Amino acid sequence: MEAAQIIRDAVARVSNLRRDCALDPTLAASVYAVKAFQARRFAGTYSDLLASDTYRHAARFFLVELYSDKDYSDRDAQFGRIAGGLQTLFTKQVVATAVSLAQLHLLTEELDHAMGLVWQVVDDALLLDSALALATKLAALPTRALADTRRALDDALELDYSAALDLEASMQGALGRGHDFAEGVSAFLAKRPAVFKDR
Repeated sequence: MEAAQIIRDAVARVSNLRRDCALDPTLAASVYAVKAFQARRFAGTYSDLLASDTYRHAARFFLVELYSDKDYSDRDAQFGRIAGGLQTLFTKQVVATAVSLAQLHLLTEELDHAMGLVWQVVDDALLLDSALALATKLAALPTRALADTRRALDDALELDYSAALDLEASMQGALGRGHDFAEGVSAFLAKRPAVFKDR
């Protein structure tokens, strides 16, 4: 795959993760908390590099441009737009560095997102009610689709990109022929709660 496409794909995947957060305020708050914690951890762990005459600029770059809790959406969009120019105009070393930064940025976002999913903390007195509310929400969702999503995520750890897409396409095809897909569409059009039955 060409360097420009690798960069664009990484930026697009980061954008998808941010969209998920935008649709879920609880997840967004959790991911923000993870990012803030990671920034404090980085600043503490590498305080010597941040204070070093030799390394402080590089360390500061990683802290401010990769590990902080800032919103990088505009910068990432610009990075994706100039990916082709980077590949055409700059040396292989510069392009390789840009690709590595894009991949590192994606990995950081994916890890922050994953930790954000389990980051939510509630007071002891609210734990049971919170757990029951989450269980109730999950129980109302399409069980088979949730199970296949989990399987796709697990299997993706061992698959290359093409095989993972093939698996996803196969699962979507099967789910699209099931009751729950038709029910979801019907409920959406009728503006009513869906009643999922596939198991």
